Order: sequence, then C-alpha cells, then structure tokens
Amino acid sequence: MDNNPHTHGKVGLFSALGIGIGGMVGGGIFAVQGEAILLAKQATPLAFMLGGILALITFAGVAVASGFIFIAFQGFELIANAIRDIQYRYSEPIQTYS
Repeated sequence: MDNNPHTHGKVGLFSALGIGIGGMVGGGIFAVQGEAILLAKQATPLAFMLGGILALITFAGVAVASGFIFIAFQGFELIANAIRDIQYRYSEPIQTYS
C-alpha cells in the first residue's frame, strides 16, 4: 500500500458533481449516437449537423432573451411607476375654496 497523499482522499462536492454530470452527458451522447446510426444510417452526420444548427438557433434566442431577465424581474415596479406617472400627469390638483 503506498502512502502517496494524492491517491487517498475524499471526493468533494464539485468533483462528485463533475463525475455525475460527465457520466450523464457522456452516456447520453453515446446512446443518442448509437440510435442515430441505427435509424439514419448514412445520413447520421447530416442529422447531427442539423441538430447542431437547431441548437445554435435555440441558443441565440436564449442569449437574446437573457438580456431582458433584469427587466422582467422589475416588471411590477416599472408598471407601478408608470401608473404613478400617469396619475401625476393627468390629475388636476384639488382646489379648496375658503
């Protein structure tokens, strides 16, 4: 048994997450690739290219929408400010007669 401190240790949270995510993604890639080859035969590279293009289009939409997230979470505040502004602009001051 060797006493190298680098071979004995605990797996941390991030290491465990990396192992789990890597296993799921890797397993998914190989499983999908096998099914694609069985179904599409010679058109498998074309199917993967079309899937990549679709993923890029989807990512572009998400990237554009992510710029609006900050605004979306302030929606109620923006609406309340707009209502106050409209009330201030279009309401006439109350006049009292003495």
